[in-house]
Amino acid sequence: MTQPLSSHGTLLKMGDGTGVTGSPTLVGSGLDDLTMDAASVYQGHRTAAYWVEIDLADTIDTFRWSRDGGVTWEAEDVPIAGAAQAMELELGLLIEFGAVTGHTLGDYWTIAVNPVFTTIAELVDSAGPGIEQATHDAPSQTTDWMKRVAGITSAGDYSFDVNFIPKDATHDGTTGLVSLLGLQYTTAWQLLYNDAGGGTESQWVFSGYLVTFGEDIPVDGILKSAVVIKINGQPDFIKGS
Repeated sequence: MTQPLSSHGTLLKMGDGTGVTGSPTLVGSGLDDLTMDAASVYQGHRTAAYWVEIDLADTIDTFRWSRDGGVTWEAEDVPIAGAAQAMELELGLLIEFGAVTGHTLGDYWTIAVNPVFTTIAELVDSAGPGIEQATHDAPSQTTDWMKRVAGITSAGDYSFDVNFIPKDATHDGTTGLVSLLGLQYTTAWQLLYNDAGGGTESQWVFSGYLVTFGEDIPVDGILKSAVVIKINGQPDFIKGS
């Protein structure tokens, strides 16, 4: 029987805001003028293949975009804002076209993205994700037993403690945990288990807001911080090999 893992060796990694964004690659034979804006970064937690496809070629061309390689579309009939004018898809991805017209209907660009993670220093204890399925009571006159229907699923919080090092790049106010306080956008997170053996680790990846950063400052002892991440959307569990 396989034994459960000790938490010893578990690593927490934080998206560093410099997710890898590949150059757009045109699939088609028309005008190839789509580029990533210089300020574009990828803040998501998933590896993904974005598509941007021309869905109207007219006096002002429009496009639609997908985050899953064209299986589903997140927005359609989006007008090109202007020549060399940045437009955000999501999660910090900024694109721009060189022209507002002259494109070929059905041509599309692929954009490969990958999050980049940095290991949080001095992780101590952690808890979560706390996934919970909401239910709603649905009584009726036809039964003495309470019936329930499923509601929205929430990933809840992920909380952890660190031995706080104020000057460490993963803790400080420039690139570390303190820098995430008050942000209006989420950060990508990766929780790695110590079950790699000769293969790869199992892991959770998710996006969330840092909502709590508390410090314990003893007279004689270790400076510690308690951190809470409010998970946004669905976390992904990836089984190791």
